Amino acid sequence: MIKLNGSLIDELKFYLIPLLLLFSFVTGWIVFYVIPQDHARAEIMECMGDRLWTEAVYDQCADMIQATRASP
Repeated sequence: MIKLNGSLIDELKFYLIPLLLLFSFVTGWIVFYVIPQDHARAEIMECMGDRLWTEAVYDQCADMIQATRASP
């Protein structure tokens, strides 16, 4: 353990601030990247139906979903 020659509050600040920053970063990454990508993949798979093996169908579905998301 690192000696700060201070109080317990100083020691808590030393560990708590980086942990809070890390937690905030991970939460933001999940909310703003992982969840939207997961929804997009689910929409593409739903659009593809049983034709999951065809790359051309994937491209068509991805373009169609991207067009619907881009329009106001």
